[in-house]
Amino acid sequence: VSTQSTWGREELEQGFEKVSKFTGIEQDFQQIMEMLDTNKSGQIDYTEFVMATINRQQLLTDERITETFAKFDKDGSGFINAGELKVILGGSSNLPDSYWSDLINEVDENGDGQISFNEFKGMMETLIRGD
Repeated sequence: VSTQSTWGREELEQGFEKVSKFTGIEQDFQQIMEMLDTNKSGQIDYTEFVMATINRQQLLTDERITETFAKFDKDGSGFINAGELKVILGGSSNLPDSYWSDLINEVDENGDGQISFNEFKGMMETLIRGD
């Protein structure tokens, strides 16, 4: 674990190449550095790194969850019902309707037989955190 509090482009690029199969991304990396280096010091300091992480988590919990919910909520009612779940996840499977109702019930906190956005978001946040 590194104990330094700032990282330059070369250090970040080397670290990225160690954990990624992508190479030759100099132009992309320059854009990443410009986005992260908010104080324009040429280094990514700890605060900038933490802010980038928080922003990423915010994207996962807000925009992506909203987009994903909308894909399941086919009729735009603001709720996901067993039929919509079956269409998205079941495709042409011959699973009984009770299977899809049981899945709904696992997330349905208020017992109304459907998943609201807040129930869906709570489930996704639990999955993202790994609880």
